[in-house]
Amino acid sequence: MVSQRIFAGGWCAVRLRSAWRGLLAGTAIGVGSILAAALTAALFMTKSGFDRWEWAALAQIPIIFPRNLLGGPLGEEAGWRGYALPRLQRQFHPAVAAVVLGFLWANWHLPLIAAHVYNVTWWQFGTITIAASVFISAGFNLSGGSVLCAVLVHGFYNVGTGIILNDMIGKATLYSDPVQHNVLWIAYCSLAALLCLVTKGRLFYNKQRDAAC
Repeated sequence: MVSQRIFAGGWCAVRLRSAWRGLLAGTAIGVGSILAAALTAALFMTKSGFDRWEWAALAQIPIIFPRNLLGGPLGEEAGWRGYALPRLQRQFHPAVAAVVLGFLWANWHLPLIAAHVYNVTWWQFGTITIAASVFISAGFNLSGGSVLCAVLVHGFYNVGTGIILNDMIGKATLYSDPVQHNVLWIAYCSLAALLCLVTKGRLFYNKQRDAAC
């Protein structure tokens, strides 16, 4: 980027990869957080518990996952986590940076919300997306700033959330839509808050490690 060269004195704007141990750890934290949030939401959405869950539906995740990467994750993460997050974290507390970025990320989807592509209100979508931003930011930081990690976790968020909260619990006895939607954002935000609490709001951010692109 020309602006990166002018204002930062170098050409490196994003870090595409990191050491494989960091990549695995960051991906595990990000994916694990999303999986825990989705399963928690699914449990409280269903009246009958998990007895009628279609666990076999999870096999769709590795099938759909590669195709989904061509959409949002690959197209967005170099900008959101690769470029914007490190710069926000140098100015704000890491948890605040993740929330600010999540708010911007959510509003990026306003045209889809206005077109009713998503069956939730703006504030419900916003709170869930902010929670997802916390999960992806934690994974990104733990990985050593790998955009590849952010792409993988973002992809799992898109695919895993949809399959768990639609296909897997589709045959279970569910509560009404308003209850489901409220359970969804409460579950995701609660797990995001827990992650912030456990990491003391740092979300695995390392200032020294962040200094090098």
